Amino acid sequence: MPLSLDQLVDYLRGAEIPERSVVVTIDDGFHDFLKFAFPILSSSAIPATLYVTTYYVCHHLPVFDPALSYLMWKGGGKRFSLPWEKQGLLAPARGDHVARSRLHAGLRATWQALGISTEEKHATLLNVGKAFGVDMDEFLAERMFGLLSPEEVENCAVGGIDVQLHTHRHRVPFDDQLFANEISDNRRRLQGIMRTQRPLKHFCYPSGEYHESSPSVLRTLEVETATTCEFGYVTRSSNPLLLPRLLDSMTISEARFSAWLAGLMGVRYRRG
Repeated sequence: MPLSLDQLVDYLRGAEIPERSVVVTIDDGFHDFLKFAFPILSSSAIPATLYVTTYYVCHHLPVFDPALSYLMWKGGGKRFSLPWEKQGLLAPARGDHVARSRLHAGLRATWQALGISTEEKHATLLNVGKAFGVDMDEFLAERMFGLLSPEEVENCAVGGIDVQLHTHRHRVPFDDQLFANEISDNRRRLQGIMRTQRPLKHFCYPSGEYHESSPSVLRTLEVETATTCEFGYVTRSSNPLLLPRLLDSMTISEARFSAWLAGLMGVRYRRG
């Protein structure tokens, strides 16, 4: 039985819910949600929550981090350059996921430390794509790594999707005030986008990252639930600000997904 997050809150407070209940949540707000998931959810009348991170919603550009990783995969075995790197770089072979992840992590640490601007990041994507022979006009037109536009976010909300909080810049700073600012920025922008004015009281930790003080920060902001990337089932004893989930990704087999639906996956683990 599909439930909304509001119904889940009622359950945590003591209300009865049907057996085999499930809550559907989707992270980030990528454009392909509108193309693939939204029609299915709407036609099936399945309640769902879409956690939207708003920075790239406002900037109308591809999300730099996954877009660069994709381009490095496309250009596997070829050389490319970045303006903040002194030497040229070699994109690992397409099948070498470990090497590509390691290279990407190192590059991420560098551009974060340097404070590379959004405009510089976008110019870098265009240059890297061209170096690999990628048609960047087509790449941008397909919006493969683009988020929903403000108008599309509003259309999802009007169409019955519960649009909720996911920070503005998809990050959870160690500093509590900066974390609070991320959520406040996110909330303010979503309120400016949507005419439905539903209460923005549900939250998802970006990439499942949180700190010991994170729940207390959320309480001060009147957030009722927060989902993690920790595997498990929600029970009445669950902390509503540290709710477990199953992340249905390409790494989850059909057998594992079916076992989770059947209630057979009792072992919890934190995603590495």
